[in-house]
Amino acid sequence: MYGSTATTVPAAPDAAALSKYEDLLAGASQLVLRNTGVPKHCGGLCRCSPGEATITIDVDEKEGALILDVKPGLNLGNACSFSTELKLGDGRVVLSFATQTAPQKEWKPPGVVAMDRDGPVSITDESQPQTMCSLCDPYNSMPKTSVTHPQSNDEALRNGQQLTTPKSLNAAFDTFNTFITLPLAAITCCAGPVFLFCCLPPPSLHSELKAMGAEGSVMEGARYVKKHHIFIQEACFLRNLPYGDMIVLPAGTPLHMRKDMMAAAAYRISVIAFMPDQG
Repeated sequence: MYGSTATTVPAAPDAAALSKYEDLLAGASQLVLRNTGVPKHCGGLCRCSPGEATITIDVDEKEGALILDVKPGLNLGNACSFSTELKLGDGRVVLSFATQTAPQKEWKPPGVVAMDRDGPVSITDESQPQTMCSLCDPYNSMPKTSVTHPQSNDEALRNGQQLTTPKSLNAAFDTFNTFITLPLAAITCCAGPVFLFCCLPPPSLHSELKAMGAEGSVMEGARYVKKHHIFIQEACFLRNLPYGDMIVLPAGTPLHMRKDMMAAAAYRISVIAFMPDQG
C-alpha cells in the first residue's frame, strides 16, 4: 500500500499551446475518452509497479484532439513514481504532473501539483480504501477529487472545484446495486456479482463538478460519465481505464471549470493506471 508522497512542480506549459488548449475547451460540449494504449502491470502480484496508459480524447468532432499519457517513473527499492502529460494532438504538453509514493500501511491517493497561467494547481483526492463493505455503500469509496489554485488572485479559483459522485445523479446504478448486486452477493457469499459482471456490466456512473467555496454551487450539467464494461474486458484488457467515458460540458460552463474538470479526470486516470483497483 502507498501513502506518503513527494511531488515535483513542473514548468509552466508553452503559452501558445495553452492558448490553443483553452480555445479547444472553451467551445467543447462533449469529450470522449478511449484507452488506446496497453497498460503494463505485474499481474496484480506486486502492487508496487505503476501502470502505463495512453488515453485518446475526442473533443466534439475532433478525433484525437487531446492525448493523455501516464508513464511509470524510476522504481527505487520500494518507492514508485509516475508522471502524467496531457497533450494536444500535435504533441505539445498543456498539463503535467508527477509524484512518488512510499510504502504505507493504508492506501491514500497521492497529491500532485501542476502549473497553469496563474501559478500552481493542486490536485488531491479523498477516496477511501475499497473493501467488501463498498458493495453496501459504494459512494463512500468513490473518488472525491479536488482541484485548487492556491496562489490565484481569483477567489473562485483559490477555493477550487471538487468532482464527486453523488447518489442523486445515479438512480440507475443505485437500483442495480440495491436490487441485483447486493441480493446476489448475499446469497452467494459475494461470489455472485463477479459472475454477473462477466455478462452484464453495471450502469454508468455520473460525477458532477462542484465549487468548494462558501456557496458550494454546482455547475449544472457539467459531468464525468464513467462507462462500465463486462468484468473480463474491464479487468484484463482495460484495467479499469476509460473506454467510452464522457466529459459533458454544457454551454455556459466557465473556462476555469472546464480546465479543472480535465485536471481532475487526468488525475483520476493516473491513479487508476498506477493502482487499477481504484477505478
